[in-house]
Amino acid sequence: MSTEKASASAAQIAGRALRLRCPNCGSKGFVESWFRLAPACPTCGLDPERYDEGLAVGALAFNLVTGEFVALGACVAIALATWPEPPWNTITVIGIALGITMPVLFYPFSKTLFAGLNLYFKVFDPETKPRFPPP
Repeated sequence: MSTEKASASAAQIAGRALRLRCPNCGSKGFVESWFRLAPACPTCGLDPERYDEGLAVGALAFNLVTGEFVALGACVAIALATWPEPPWNTITVIGIALGITMPVLFYPFSKTLFAGLNLYFKVFDPETKPRFPPP
């Protein structure tokens, strides 16, 4: 098979990733558990960390930033909705709870989205070996 850019559009790749499917072919089995991706897609062989050893760090950063912005947005929305006397204790509790739970809830989505981003911007060739094979 020749090397070529992903044939799917960015929206298709993101949609597949948000459904926790393989960003390349859309098949199930790309996510083994909430905290672990499969070593490779069972259908097309896409390795989620094939091209970039920094992919895990990028996905983690994206996960944390997204989770914290959701928490911040909720706190700001509650403060604005209840202005001029916002319930600061309630806002603090909600902010802390969301700041802790959102990164956990968003974790697999950040991994599949970053695998899709990597697929979209780099060449996928199932014939080549990964540079960093899983242990």
